[in-house]
Amino acid sequence: MNTPNAHLDSDTLQGYLEGELPEARLATVEAHLAGCPRCAAELEGWQVLMSELDDLPALAPSMTFGDRVMAGIRTAEGSAPESVPALVPERAKAPSSSPAWWRRLLPWSGGRGVMEGDHLAPGILQDLLDGALPGQRLVLAREHLNQCTHCRGEMAEWESLFTTLEAIPHLGPSPGFADRVMAAHAAAARTPAPVPAGLERVLDWADKAARAGGRFLPATPRSWGLLGALAAIPSLALVAAVGAVVAHPLVSWGALATFLRWRVGDWVGTGGAWVSQQLLGTPLATTLWDAAAALAAAPGAALALVMGAWTLSVAAAWILYRNVLAPPLQVSRHE
Repeated sequence: MNTPNAHLDSDTLQGYLEGELPEARLATVEAHLAGCPRCAAELEGWQVLMSELDDLPALAPSMTFGDRVMAGIRTAEGSAPESVPALVPERAKAPSSSPAWWRRLLPWSGGRGVMEGDHLAPGILQDLLDGALPGQRLVLAREHLNQCTHCRGEMAEWESLFTTLEAIPHLGPSPGFADRVMAAHAAAARTPAPVPAGLERVLDWADKAARAGGRFLPATPRSWGLLGALAAIPSLALVAAVGAVVAHPLVSWGALATFLRWRVGDWVGTGGAWVSQQLLGTPLATTLWDAAAALAAAPGAALALVMGAWTLSVAAAWILYRNVLAPPLQVSRHE
């Protein structure tokens, strides 16, 4: 009988698992297991061991086992030795309360996948070295290694192999590998997309035309300023004309309009005669003639056309100043 502070022994735990305890003792054991984590853990270990023992194939003696035993007995009786050797090893005489009776079964109690014949399987040795063997199998494998010289030698070979493999240097990219990859990626991103042959010819022609025309463009801000001044001459002339009209008492808007009408009429007449000679009878000639006649008949429309041209000239001069002349002046001022 165990005291309240004592732990359950192996016989009690085995009897509890096999259902051999009396009712009064069974209630005491169950109450102790409910309050003792150590005994509960030991009971779980016995359950695992017994389940694995139950999975082992049942062994039966061969057909000639009895005859060989009897022949051995008769031989022993005929020799009359002083002491008859035991047919069963001494360790089998251990009482059932001792755990030595199941330790003899450790080499065979690992379950399926642990043993390979009478020795540990290579996979079990590898898992043991990697620390991946479960708790129960770990105990069984270590107990077998303590008893088996062959498995200890094989495990030493596996350990040597693992040590050699760990000593092999790990492969890795060279120091400039990432830079080369990014450089190749940037070069691929800068590669232009393929252009159709016809469009490529048109683009080449436009590029050549732009380069040829660029030779005639001013190269300095002063040259651009001169070009802008020349473009603004019509505006200056118109401003001078307006100033003359305002300043001179004999020049009025009516007289200026009459003068412009005469001049425009002369220009239209001369141009119309030349165009009629060149394009007589064509739809373009008819359209131009109608437009000229309309302008000649409406001095106000002609004046509006002139004002529109003057406005466009002023706008062009302003844009030229803002985009060509002003930025270099600001940069030179900050320098």
